[in-house]
Amino acid sequence: MFARDKSRYFIKADRWLTMSYQRAERVGRIIQQNLSKIIQLKLNDPRIGFVTITKVKMSKDLSYATIFIIGENEKTSKKSLRALLNAKKIIRKMLAENLYLRKVPEIRFKLDDAVNEFQQIEALFEKIKMTRSVTLSRSPEQSEGANEGSQKSC
Repeated sequence: MFARDKSRYFIKADRWLTMSYQRAERVGRIIQQNLSKIIQLKLNDPRIGFVTITKVKMSKDLSYATIFIIGENEKTSKKSLRALLNAKKIIRKMLAENLYLRKVPEIRFKLDDAVNEFQQIEALFEKIKMTRSVTLSRSPEQSEGANEGSQKSC
């Protein structure tokens, strides 16, 4: 008998995984668009301030959607997060009206830490820039005097 070529099964499985990933990404984008409209236009909760949905991460089977948000500052972000968590059932119901899915994913809200990390990195770059400008603004005589002083102490 001839040996069967099993590589074709792996190719089909790889296509299926790629397609499911693309579908999860598309559904995530649609949820992000619809959710931003729901928060802006339909939710009348004063606790929800200016909120930006940075990304929506879907599970592979589309049963869970993790929604990352940021606010104007840390205090308003936490306040808005609490309000969104309280309105989670209402938001999911409104999403169900707009999505054409068999099952609307379970919603999880989280604060996006990537923005805080970005701001910290940005502050470090500013600090480096300031120290460079101070170092470059010194006159050559001052830097020679500093070098001589360091040589004497050795």
